[in-house]
Amino acid sequence: MLLGLKSKALTERELARRARSSPARIRRLMEIGVLRPTTQGSFAAADIQRIQIVDAYERAGIELEHIATAIAEGRMSFEYTDRIYPEASPPSGRTFADLEREQGDRGHLLTDTFMALGLPLPTADSQLTEADAELLPRFLDAWADPAMSPEAALRAARLLGDAMRRAVEGWIALFMEAIDLPAEFRADMSLDELRPRMFEPAMRVAPLLEPMAVWLLRRHMERALNAVNVESMEVALDYRGLRPRPAADPPSIVFADMSGFTRLTEEFGDELAARHASGLSRLAAE
Repeated sequence: MLLGLKSKALTERELARRARSSPARIRRLMEIGVLRPTTQGSFAAADIQRIQIVDAYERAGIELEHIATAIAEGRMSFEYTDRIYPEASPPSGRTFADLEREQGDRGHLLTDTFMALGLPLPTADSQLTEADAELLPRFLDAWADPAMSPEAALRAARLLGDAMRRAVEGWIALFMEAIDLPAEFRADMSLDELRPRMFEPAMRVAPLLEPMAVWLLRRHMERALNAVNVESMEVALDYRGLRPRPAADPPSIVFADMSGFTRLTEEFGDELAARHASGLSRLAAE
C-alpha cells in the first residue's frame, strides 16, 4: 500500500510534478531559503511537504515575501519539516473527477465520504495522491455489501474521521500547551532559542502519533473483536440450552460531576482545573 514517498533524490521537474508546482516557483522558494537542494541540484522527498506548507500559508493570506523576511531574519526555518510532518504520498496522476467516473453509479458517494471523514472537499480537477486513489475505493468496496444498511459507509467514515480529528488536534493542542510558549513569545524568539524549546520536543512528539495510533487501534480492535466473539458464543450456548442462564444482575450506573469547576478555573487557572478533571477521570476509569 503506497502511503508515502520512496526516499530518493528528485530532480527539479520531478519535484514540481509531485508537489503540483512549477519549476519557476521552486526556484523562487530556493532563493528565499525554503528549499535547499544538494550540491548535485537534487531535492529530497520532504521538499514536497515544504512546498505544500508554503501553499497553506499563502491560502491563509500570508504573503511569500513575509515568509522570505522571516527566514532572512533567522526567525523561521523549514529545516525540521521532514521530522515533524508525515511523509507526503506521491500524486496518482488522477483527479477527483477521474475517481468519480471510475466508481460508476456510486461515484457520488466520494463527496459524501470526504465530508464524513472531515476532510476538505476536493474540486473536480483536484489531483489525488496515490493513497487517496487506493484507499477510498477500498473503503467503498468494504462497506458496499448488500447485507449492510446503505448508510453504514458514511457512519463508518464519520466515526473514523471524528476520532482521528480529535486525536490529532488534541495531541497538537496539548503539545503547544505543554511547551508553554504563547504565540507572542514565539514571535520574538530566534531559531536558536526556539530549537530546544519547541523544535526538538516537536521532533520527538510528532512522529510518535502515527505509530502509537496504529498500535492502540490494533489493541482496541483485538479487545472489541474478542468481546463480539464471546457475546456471540454466549448467546448461542444460551439459545441451545448448553449452559445455565446467568442470574439477572443489571449493572449499576453512577453519574459523577465535579462541583465548582468553573469557579476553580476562574480562581486558580486552567492547569489546576485540568489536573482535577484528570484525577476524576482516572478514578472513574478505575
